[in-house]
Amino acid sequence: MYKFPEDMKKAYESSPLSFVYYQNIDHKAVPILASDGFVRNTGLNREDALAWLKVGMFERMHPDDVGVVSQISDDFLHQRGPYDIVFRCRMDSVEKDPEAVPEYVQMHGIGKWQTMPDGMELAVITYTNLSKTREATLNKVKAYEMFRQDRFYTDPLTGLPNTNYLYEFGEEKINTVRAENRTPYLIYANISSMQSYNNNYGVDEGDRLLCLAAKTLKEQFPKALLTRNSDDHFVVITRIDDEKELSRRLNEANSIIRRDTHGNITELQIGVAPVS
Repeated sequence: MYKFPEDMKKAYESSPLSFVYYQNIDHKAVPILASDGFVRNTGLNREDALAWLKVGMFERMHPDDVGVVSQISDDFLHQRGPYDIVFRCRMDSVEKDPEAVPEYVQMHGIGKWQTMPDGMELAVITYTNLSKTREATLNKVKAYEMFRQDRFYTDPLTGLPNTNYLYEFGEEKINTVRAENRTPYLIYANISSMQSYNNNYGVDEGDRLLCLAAKTLKEQFPKALLTRNSDDHFVVITRIDDEKELSRRLNEANSIIRRDTHGNITELQIGVAPVS
């Protein structure tokens, strides 16, 4: 069995990337080295991970995948074809509980041949635990959604980003527009006669008006950064390519607000200026 130089073995085994080295011994792919990344992906220790690959990989593989993986593995081992396949396998052991329903994870393997310094050819296959990657992605999305809903950055009434968010990330939005070779614009809007509206129709109706204004501005500027800053004040950071289109959107927003509120006299007072 191939012996890696000690420094090379240490470097490969400590790698966070997920891969395994195999040697073709008597026409069988024998695993000889597994990286820390692979060990973490399997959830096993190094010794058990190598044993799993050596004697238990197909036993733990989904029955529907065994045939095609076996054929691709054999072709790759004898250098008749590439190794690039997604398959399902268990990381547990059926011996622990024969009655348990097997839970499979999706693995993606990509292989290549590497000529070592002494001329020995070894196969190296990188493995990605797609199920774990998907779970990690979902967790990040969930954390991001919680971050977005954090009241430090979110207005609890309208659900829009608030002033804290604008101060923290407004410059980033401005730079994004500039990176598109466009001029960023700031649109400042507030609801006219908001106090009178609250006095005439009540605070609950006033809150409904604020939510309507937020929803309407969001619909008219779906790609913009829209924040509620305080009371009835809103800030929009966006790019403007057509002043007539901008005027149409603002008029449409006011038409919707006048139509869907009491008295039909409330509207947005709006100022627009380029960000220098």
